[in-house]
Amino acid sequence: MAVFETSLLSRSVNILRCILFLLLVCFWPALHASAPTSITVVIGTPSVLSNDFVEQFKAELKPYATNGLRINILRLEDLPTQRIPENDGHVLVAVGVQAFSELSRLETKLPIFGVFVPQLSYEAVWAESRRNQRRFSAILLDQPFGRQMALLRTILPAAQRIGILYGPASRQFGVALQHSAAEHGLELVEQDVEQDSELMPKLKHVLADSQVLLAIPDPGIYSRETAQTILLTSYRYQTPVIGFSQAYVRAGALAAVYSSPRQIARQAAEIIMQSQDGFPAPRYPKYFSVDINRQVARSLSIELSDENALSEALVRIERQSP
Repeated sequence: MAVFETSLLSRSVNILRCILFLLLVCFWPALHASAPTSITVVIGTPSVLSNDFVEQFKAELKPYATNGLRINILRLEDLPTQRIPENDGHVLVAVGVQAFSELSRLETKLPIFGVFVPQLSYEAVWAESRRNQRRFSAILLDQPFGRQMALLRTILPAAQRIGILYGPASRQFGVALQHSAAEHGLELVEQDVEQDSELMPKLKHVLADSQVLLAIPDPGIYSRETAQTILLTSYRYQTPVIGFSQAYVRAGALAAVYSSPRQIARQAAEIIMQSQDGFPAPRYPKYFSVDINRQVARSLSIELSDENALSEALVRIERQSP
C-alpha cells in the first residue's frame, strides 16, 4: 500500500512539474518584459496645452526617473535633424494630430502613442500607416457618447428628444449614438448635412423638434466659422447645446465633458508604463471634468449643480454601469 502511495505521489509531482514547465514557457516573455527605459515626446504645435501636458507627464513619471527612465522633449519641426535611437524600451509619444501623423510615416519599429487625437483622425492615420495596433495607439480626444448622454440626462432630466447633426465624417457614429441614447431612455432627432448650404435648414429642423442639441465632433459642421451661427440659432430656439469641448462652452454651449492636458498626461503615463506587452486599443479619456456656462444657464432658466458635483455624479454613473 505504501509503495502504491509513493508511486502515485511521484506521478503527481511529475504532472505538476510538466504543468509548471508549460506555464513558464507560455509566460516567459511576459515575465522578462520590461517597462520603457526612454520616451521621446514629440510636440506638434507648442502651446499652453502641450506645455501643461509635458509638465504633468514628467511629474507622473518622476518616480521612474530614479530608476533610469529618460524623457526627451522634441518639437516636430526639429524631428528631421534628430536621430531617434531604435532601442528596445524606447517609446515615441505624439502630442497632437500633426505629430501623430508625421511619426506614423517614419520608418521605425518603435511603438508610437498619441494624445489629443480625435477618433476620426486616429482612424485615418492608422488606415494609412497600417501599423500593428499593439505598438500604435492613442488616448482619443473625444469623450465617450455614454458619458455625454449621462451628462445630458443629469443636467436636463426632462429632456427626451436629442438633436444630432451628422456630417459625412461623423455619420459613422450614428449606430453608436442611437445605442447610447436608448440606454439612457432618450430619442434622437437626426439630420444628415452633406453640403454647407444644408446646415442652417437642417439645424432649424432639428432644433424645432428636439429639446437639446448634442454637438459631436465633425469639422464639416462644428468649426470656428460655424460655431457662433449654430450657438446663436440654438439660443433663439431656446434650445441648450451640449458641447464637446471646454472652448465650445466658453463660446455659448450650456455644458460639456472634457479632459484637461494634466488628466490626459496622467492616463498616458499609466498606459505607457504598463505597456510591457503592447499598448491597449485606442481608448477614450479615463479622467475628465465638467464645464458649464452659468450665463447661458441663467438665460435659459436652467439650474445646475457645480462642476465638481456633476463630475462626481458622472463617475458614479459609470461605476454603476455594467
